[in-house]
This record gives sequence, C-alpha cells and structure tokens, in this order.
Amino acid sequence: MKIVDSANMSRIDSLAQSEYGIPGGILMENAGIKAYGVCRELIEEFSDPHIPLLFVAGSGNNGGDALVMARQAFLDNLNVAVLLAGPVKSDAAAANLNIAQKLKIPVVSLCDEPEKARELLHSRPVVVDGLFGTGVSGPLRQGPAELVEEINSLNATVVSIDLPSGLGDEFRQDFPLVHADYTLCLGLPKRCLYLPHARKHCGRIVHIRIGFPAPLVGDPGIPGELLDYWEIERLIRPIPIDAHKGTRGRLAVFAGDIGTTGAPVLASESAARSRCGLVYLFAEQTAYLAVASKVVSVMAKRWNCSDDPSGFDTRMYDAYLAGPGWGFEGRLPWLEMLMRSGLKGVLDADALTLLSTRREAADLQGKAVLTPHPGEIARLLDTGIEDIQNDPVGAAQQAASMYNAITVLKGHVTTICDPAGKFRLFDGSNPVLGTGGSGDVLAGIIAGLLSGGYEATEAACLGVLVHAKAARMTYEERGWFLAEDIPPYISKVFAEYDG
Repeated sequence: MKIVDSANMSRIDSLAQSEYGIPGGILMENAGIKAYGVCRELIEEFSDPHIPLLFVAGSGNNGGDALVMARQAFLDNLNVAVLLAGPVKSDAAAANLNIAQKLKIPVVSLCDEPEKARELLHSRPVVVDGLFGTGVSGPLRQGPAELVEEINSLNATVVSIDLPSGLGDEFRQDFPLVHADYTLCLGLPKRCLYLPHARKHCGRIVHIRIGFPAPLVGDPGIPGELLDYWEIERLIRPIPIDAHKGTRGRLAVFAGDIGTTGAPVLASESAARSRCGLVYLFAEQTAYLAVASKVVSVMAKRWNCSDDPSGFDTRMYDAYLAGPGWGFEGRLPWLEMLMRSGLKGVLDADALTLLSTRREAADLQGKAVLTPHPGEIARLLDTGIEDIQNDPVGAAQQAASMYNAITVLKGHVTTICDPAGKFRLFDGSNPVLGTGGSGDVLAGIIAGLLSGGYEATEAACLGVLVHAKAARMTYEERGWFLAEDIPPYISKVFAEYDG
C-alpha cells in the first residue's frame, strides 16, 4: 500500500475530481459512511444507544467527514451531538451541516455558545475528532490548540478522522496534538502518522478506502509504501528440493571482541536460522575461545585484525556481515576490503561508526544494507538525533544516497530506503524488542538472506518482517524476552511458509 505526504494526498483528491469527475461531496460521503462503519465494527460504544457520542467538526472537509458520521450515527438511533469548532468554509461540509440541522441533530457552536460547548465536551465519553486533516502546517494557533488540549484532558475514548488534529508533515514534538485511541486514516496512509514523536498519539491506525481510482492510489511515482506481515509470503522464496548447505549460501561474519562476545553469536546464529547453509564467524583471536565455546553449527575462525586483508579470499563467500560488537582498532582496512569486494553485505553497529569516517569515499554499489539506529545514522550524516527523529524518511533517503546502499533505520517505526529514494515504512511498535542484542539478530537475518540469493532491498524488507514476527511469537510463548530467545522463532517463521 502506498504511503503519502500531504501534498500527494491533496493531488490525488484533486485529480479524482478533475480527471475522473468524482465530486468532492461523494468522496466526503464515502469517507464518513465508511469511517462510521469501521467505528461500529471496532468500538463498542458505537452500538449502544445509551452512550452519548460527540462529533467535533472543524471548518474544512475533515469537519464535513465528522458531520457525515454524526448523521449516520443519528440515523442508527445513537445519542449524537455535534460541537462546531468554527464557521464552516467547505461547500460540501456546509451541505452536511445543513442536513444535520434539518434532522434536528443537536449542534452547538463553540464561537456562539462557548460555555455550552465546553459543557457538552466534558459530558460525552466518546469524542470523534474532526477538527483538522492533512492541511495543517506548523503548530496550531492558540484557539484550536486550547481546544486540542481540552480534548486531551478528557476521560474519553477519542477517535480521530484521517489524522489526530494538529498533526502534519512539519510536526515537531512540542506541537499541540490530539491524543487519539483510534485514527481512521482515509484514502492512503499518511507519512506523518509514523513520525517517531507522533506515532504514540495515533492509537490504533485503521486504513479506509474511500473510492479514489486505482491509478491514483497506486501511482508508481509515489515513492513510499507501507509494509505489512502479509508481504512475507510475497517476498519469501521456496528452497529447492535438491538444495544442500553449499547452495544455500556462504556467509562471512566479522564480529566480536573482548567484552562483546554475545553480539557475534546472536548475529551468526540468526543468519544460520534464516536458511543460510554455511556461516563462518571470524572472531578476533583474543575473543576467539569465548566466542567459539558459544556456537555449535556456526564455524568460528580465529581472526587477527593486524593481518593483511588482501589475503582474504572473498570468492569463498556469497555475502558478509560486519560490525556487531566488532571494535574499532585495526578494523577499517578490513571493512574497506569488504566494501570493495563486490559481495553483498550488511554493515551494523561498529562497522557503521567506522563507515562514518569514510563518508566521502564510501560507495557500496547498491549491494549493502546499513542497519543504523537513530544515533548511528546521525553519525553517518554528521547531524543531530533530533533532526533524525523529525524526518526519519529524509534521513534514510540521504544516507542511502550518500553511501549508495539500502538503509534500514531502526525504531518503533522502521524506515527502509534505497539509493533512488524509494522507501518503505514498517509500523512495528513492539516495545519487547527494545532489548540489547535484538539489532544483532536483525543484522544476522538480513545477512543470511543476502547469502541465500536475495537482493539487498528484498533482504532488508523480508528481514525486518521476519524479525518482527519472530519477536511477537517469542513474546506470545515466553513473555518479555532476551535477544537470545528470538533465534529459534526465526526458524518457525520461515517454516510457516515452507511448501
């Protein structure tokens, strides 16, 4: 499913009307009716006539959607009232306000009757937020901001139409924003819903099709897509019946140092469980015994960073993974050798820090996957973490272009971007993954897929999905877990799609 910014959504809406002849009033009607239907399915209060519902309508089309929903609820004999936040400016919204008034739905204007409006607001346990949609830029003005803060002070279930009011492409952490329990996203997913500082305010996000023509919502010129678990089945490939360990991929892992022997074990075992045939773990000789004692199916090899990397035969391998718990001293020549080798690879953790020192000379030929967290990508781009959090897609696009690599920017929403600027967002929102070592597991999964023949973008997307699904399976069976609990469930995820 495509994901858009406000400009692209406005363009789609405009083209639907100008090129396909779909009146704005019909799109509004579809939006309101379908959004109301979703509420009936998901929210118990929308089936109980004794529970009073309040629809807060702004002056634009978002308010018109709220008025359509209010009418549908009223016709279903629910207890409905409308709080009108300001003068209606949209013709389609004005038409729906006229219908509501003729049906004698209670409508109270905040401008004309402020005390009555606030009394109504505080007496309703369910509030539908139709104040602002995708047209918001910058922070809300004082009046609307005060209403948003008042909505947030309520002990009520809050349902936002399209976006929580106050959210837009320029959103920053300190902007006034409705805190929604549900967000009914209309047409296509909006990028701003998945900003790191915004996502927690959106509650459960439900995507609702409202009748935009397929060529518009599937336009290949839209660079963003939203990933979901169903895509595992599309991306995963069957293993041939005559496959053996030599044909399922050979992976070279460079990881581990004194004091960080867990990271290479997690990464290499995760790669092996991602259907890679042979995993070779090259561990610094001072840490070799500690690492070798922890692995069985992975082949641990002594490695000395002071050796000449030109003597390493990369032809023996299909892919590499460098960085988890690797350390820094003496590593850069080896990293540069791997980057020049022409092999597909994953750069994680310490390898990313080393890469940031080679910013001007790095060209990974579109074959490598970078797996930074916000702090690491800030170093790669020589910027601040807050800049990354304010625009993670832009940061991932910049890193992908600068290093000519697929970038996987990790977080509760993960951003995957290729050097051409195309990106995918995955709404993981799984706090149980916030445990040390889970990133090593992800790097291992992606590297295992690369060694098995996947191209970098495919491996990144499938790796993120498998990692997230394995973590959910781990939690379901074990509760709050440690990173070392995840690898067996990687095997279970792949097994679900065998045959």
